[in-house]
Amino acid sequence: MIKDYRKFILRIISGLFLFLLALFLLLNNWVLFVVFVIVTQFLAIWEISSIFSKKYYVDKFFLFFVAFYLDILVYVNSTDVITVLDNVRFNSDKLIFFILSIFFVFLIFSVNFISYVQNNLKNIYNKSNEIEKDNIWDFTKANRVTYEYFINSLGVNMIILFYAIIPFSLVIFISSLKNGVLLLLIVFTNFLNDIFAYLVGKVLGRNKFFEFISPNKTLEGFIGGVIGGVLGGIFWIYFSKLYLIFGMYKLVILVVLMSLFAPFGDLFASLIKRGFELKEISNIIPGHGGVLDRFDSFIFSVYIFSFIFFLFF
Repeated sequence: MIKDYRKFILRIISGLFLFLLALFLLLNNWVLFVVFVIVTQFLAIWEISSIFSKKYYVDKFFLFFVAFYLDILVYVNSTDVITVLDNVRFNSDKLIFFILSIFFVFLIFSVNFISYVQNNLKNIYNKSNEIEKDNIWDFTKANRVTYEYFINSLGVNMIILFYAIIPFSLVIFISSLKNGVLLLLIVFTNFLNDIFAYLVGKVLGRNKFFEFISPNKTLEGFIGGVIGGVLGGIFWIYFSKLYLIFGMYKLVILVVLMSLFAPFGDLFASLIKRGFELKEISNIIPGHGGVLDRFDSFIFSVYIFSFIFFLFF
């Protein structure tokens, strides 16, 4: 049963507020919606960077710069999206350029880290005594832990890139397709998935589901979330008449896959929180915690949508 009704009510109110605010901006002023997404993205970067920086080196300035670069790239290229006879068409070269830009970002990240490690170790080397300076290979072996630390830190920065930056840039691009109707398919699917998973899990939850990652998750909640997500997606497919454009069976498969994978976005956030002994990523959103506590499952839904839609539709 629901133990903390105050938190439950706050969760519902804050969730509805964010949903209605995003919906209003999306339908009335796309530029302001893009600003809303960028602000949300920057908050997500700040949250997860603050957590990881407790144990690893996180280049916050560079992460914010990369986020802004990708957002501007997507925003500018979204003007190429054209709706012709109710069919979604877009310049695929622009999407490919966006994907290749991610590879370029990894390259720059790597060069940046190599330079930082070089300068860091050079300062240590210059401060060491003459005996330690005799053999640079012995020096590098003695500082193996430093190399491991920065290699792990590079991985952490990549996690931030793919978990808190790229998904929100993709949201900007998806929101420009079909006047935001496709993005709302993700939103309705994910929103109902979250609500049903929470309610069913609290009321009927008995069997644990990935309990070593998230002790409160239950199999019943997972199944309820999948059912709720599918129902929410089908509702929007009929309401928006998307089935007339893309075909019902393709859209249903897409919705099912988003509903199945969405909970693992939540579990991924839980994995990070367990690693740092946190209950919530932050306390920005009442009843939810942080931005990533609210959008964790949404992030995985965006990835599934992008993979399936841009390849098979």
